[in-house]
Amino acid sequence: YDHHFSVEFSRWERTQNSLSLLIWDIDLFKHVNDTYGHKAGDKTLSIIASLLQKHCRQTDFVSRFGGEEFSMLLSNSNKKTAFILAEKIRTIIEKASFTHAGKEIRITISCGISDLQKGDTQESLFERADKALYQAKNTGRNRAIIL
Repeated sequence: YDHHFSVEFSRWERTQNSLSLLIWDIDLFKHVNDTYGHKAGDKTLSIIASLLQKHCRQTDFVSRFGGEEFSMLLSNSNKKTAFILAEKIRTIIEKASFTHAGKEIRITISCGISDLQKGDTQESLFERADKALYQAKNTGRNRAIIL
């Protein structure tokens, strides 16, 4: 993630083409681990990673960072375009479920979105997207917020 983000940031500094960052967090992930066990948690992470990768463009970059958090870098995409993609993926994940030990497990995910603006650093972009994620979590989860 760090290396890829540095490369994309350098490209943005040179070209000023849009670059958006999406930060995803699985809603109530601790509940999945506590209720169904860590194997169900691992399966949840695998499913989310697969769905994020499957439904983004080939040129987008998806990575896991932290326990249940993922990031997505979208080159040549402003935050409005990124929001459209985030809502598409969020809806797909909301409708997805899997069975573990004979029980259906449903998953939702929240997303914070921002794009690079003049004067931004890698850190300021990340902080803004992270703040948007916290707003999504604090306003009911299972949503995407742009800052």
